[in-house]
Amino acid sequence: ASPLIGEISAWPGPWPEVLADAVLAALARSASLTNLPTGTRQLVSAAARGLPATGPRDYAGWLIRFADTHPQPWSAALRSAATTIIHRRAFLEDLRRP
Repeated sequence: ASPLIGEISAWPGPWPEVLADAVLAALARSASLTNLPTGTRQLVSAAARGLPATGPRDYAGWLIRFADTHPQPWSAALRSAATTIIHRRAFLEDLRRP
């Protein structure tokens, strides 16, 4: 895998919006791929942990919409990443309740 993917994966989350948007753009460029390269697979995994779970943008929703509109054999990986973000969001909401 590329050193860049390793650096992104190691970046603590939640990621700043500029990094989150760059990761989504990289995933969008992979839309036509029928097989998910190792680097992109690692990027999807990192996105599950690094994309913001709360805030003004719904990154989980983006991943689900992307998987639905660009069905590929690897769309399940995008949905899995979205589910992880949704669980992180619920966990954070529970922690914030008095």
